[in-house]
Amino acid sequence: MKTVVIGNSVLPLALAGQVAMRNDEVVYVDVSEHGTHRELIAHDCRLIYSGEENFAVRLAGATDSFKVITDAQLILIAPAPSSYTQIFGKIIPFLREGQHICFFPGSFGAMFFQNELEKYGKKGLIVCEAVSFPWVCKSKSPNEIVVSSKKKSLKIAVYPESERENEIKLYNDLFDIFCPAVNFIETSLENINIVLHPLPILLNIGSVERECKTFRHYIDGVSPIVGDAMEKMDQERLAVGKALGLKLTSTLSQLKTYYGDNGFTTISEYVSNLNGPYPLVSGFGLDSRYIREDIPCLVWPMLQIARAHGIDVPITELCIELSKKLLGMEFVESDSFRVTT
Repeated sequence: MKTVVIGNSVLPLALAGQVAMRNDEVVYVDVSEHGTHRELIAHDCRLIYSGEENFAVRLAGATDSFKVITDAQLILIAPAPSSYTQIFGKIIPFLREGQHICFFPGSFGAMFFQNELEKYGKKGLIVCEAVSFPWVCKSKSPNEIVVSSKKKSLKIAVYPESERENEIKLYNDLFDIFCPAVNFIETSLENINIVLHPLPILLNIGSVERECKTFRHYIDGVSPIVGDAMEKMDQERLAVGKALGLKLTSTLSQLKTYYGDNGFTTISEYVSNLNGPYPLVSGFGLDSRYIREDIPCLVWPMLQIARAHGIDVPITELCIELSKKLLGMEFVESDSFRVTT
């Protein structure tokens, strides 16, 4: 099976290597502004992993052209969600009936993609969306990836539903961790980056500004008070899911499913533990994806759904208001989030 992985950061690049371990032909399509594909070609498309995994793998190729999509059976779309509107129009002309497509991570991308496919009259594609990336990684060099932790289980949604069993088997042949989600709204709302990423930065904004490179997002940023705000925001996320008929999993329970149960009873205890999954996570500042991606592509959509269903979400509102007032971020209302139950 020929696989194409589309991305612009270390996480999708790591994903490409994971698939290459199980798959003979994986091509990485680079949509970054950094020329990552040229760096990979210079290293003979060889990826080196260290940390929780230690191995090397060679991709079949790296490019910035979308033409390679045409003869691919499997297409993993994994760039920053804010780039979706720019790349969907470039991807769709090369798609054909029978191809398998999966979004990483859940961020309402698959839902919007379905709408775009209808506009272009494209039919017969199987579309999936995973809640998150399987591994937590950071880049050591253009072709070296450090794996800090690995998830043990992830939800995945499939459309059309009639293909659910076959698709989950397909992705579990590659990753071994997937279980079914109800729909693309569930996979997006189950992305606990909604809770984990923006608040620790916004509520530690002075320290983040001064010490961005060394500020440890979880170890330094998630104090008991910040953790309490995150717990409240998580309850708001669960309430939004309940209004849509979805039984979402709490952030703490997801963390324990992903990385193991260590007996902690709060988000703060779990993520700020030096022996937990996140001691190496640092360097995420005000212009990082934790703010510029996760707030407009996850928190803002959740707020719009909450408003459409009359759900009170004060911490989510606070997150958006701080983003507006302190960072000058702007948000646009969309009818796409008026979800029916």
